[in-house]
Amino acid sequence: MRNKFFIGLVLLSVLIFTMPAMALTTPSVSKNHGVVTLMLSGSRGIVVGGEYGVTEQLAVAGKLSSYHSKFGLKYQIAPNFALQGGMQSWGSSPVLYLGINGGAPIAKDLTGIVELNLITPSSNTYFSYDLGVRYKLASPIDIRAGLSGYLSPSTSTALQIGIGYGF
Repeated sequence: MRNKFFIGLVLLSVLIFTMPAMALTTPSVSKNHGVVTLMLSGSRGIVVGGEYGVTEQLAVAGKLSSYHSKFGLKYQIAPNFALQGGMQSWGSSPVLYLGINGGAPIAKDLTGIVELNLITPSSNTYFSYDLGVRYKLASPIDIRAGLSGYLSPSTSTALQIGIGYGF
């Protein structure tokens, strides 16, 4: 009974987080290929992000802005689902994050993406999220829009819009 419950919970999580949502980086990874994004993010200013596939399933990824920086690894476990983790700035100190990245096609050239990360500074637990859509204009350029924020005592959300370049 306990194993069936755990398997059901995992399957439900995969389905929830790979449904068409909104977002900024897809879970797919390709060896020797990557993407660079340039986003305007509300009061947070410019956010530069990118990732590069080291293997067919493992990528190095990061984001840099005046608001926060984030560097880590992403491991694709299914076409629409990846696990990720690394270091993120939190105030004046770095903290660890661990999360999921999911995506699914919504329509031709339109992809919905969700990223949800668990952050544990001190003895507290917070979540960060990126929700949005990516529209492929022409290979290798796309436009992206969505929301980015934190679920914490000082909840913060920013609207983002920008471009992506795949290589």
